[in-house]
Amino acid sequence: KATLRDRITGQLQRTGPLRLADRRHGETATLLTRGLDALDPYVVGYLPTRAAVAVVPLTVVAWVAWTDWTSALIIVITLPLIPVFGALVGMHTAQRTARQWRLLSRLGGHFLDVVAGLPTLRAFGREHHQTKVVHDMADAHRRATMRTLRVAFLSSLVLETVATLSVALVAVPVGLRLLHGDVGLHTALVVLFLAPEAYLPLRAMGAAFHDSAEGISVAERVFAALDDEVTNRPAAERAPAPDARTAALTLHDVTVHYPGRTEPALRDVSLAIAPGEHI
Repeated sequence: KATLRDRITGQLQRTGPLRLADRRHGETATLLTRGLDALDPYVVGYLPTRAAVAVVPLTVVAWVAWTDWTSALIIVITLPLIPVFGALVGMHTAQRTARQWRLLSRLGGHFLDVVAGLPTLRAFGREHHQTKVVHDMADAHRRATMRTLRVAFLSSLVLETVATLSVALVAVPVGLRLLHGDVGLHTALVVLFLAPEAYLPLRAMGAAFHDSAEGISVAERVFAALDDEVTNRPAAERAPAPDARTAALTLHDVTVHYPGRTEPALRDVSLAIAPGEHI
């Protein structure tokens, strides 16, 4: 997080105030604080569970197959059900989380703009109107958060139900075969103890995905900010700045246009500023 925060801060410094004028500073502040903090569940929770999913189910299936190939076949058939249902619900969750983050960024940006322009708002008697606007935006973010939580709880219920039914599909045949003497007690206990472990990493990954959904949405914005054209501009295109304490500044017939404006801010300006002088 510290590295990403430093890189984004450096990118903002290199971009300069002119290019940053079109950005909402509150959204940038939210990204640097709450946004980067949301990456913790993704890095600490989701990525390790993905590694466990790649190892644990295969190991359990191999051990169960060595003990009872029929139960291993049932596990192999039912294992894909959890990621399939998790992906279906996860796509809906990603959309909800992205909308929630947009609302939070908009709320932070608008609140910062209101605070910065509070003297002007008070001068024109519009502070009460902006209070209502901020309240409405906060309420919209609250509703979006509750909708996201409902989807997350629904996803957990779906994954738990699928995992429970899958374990039952393994346990019931093993119990019936044990009752009829077709399988030994040792084999039945091994299958019953190991079968839930095959589904556990997938369930944990589903839960971690919802915990890290906000971090995934934020990561896209973070890397988009780092891929800004100003950051990626070759160093050869950026002339080194001289030391302002010893260098003089001379302009000859300089004309400056701001983006989107037809009239120049400066037209044919010529001047010389000696070291130490101020305008």
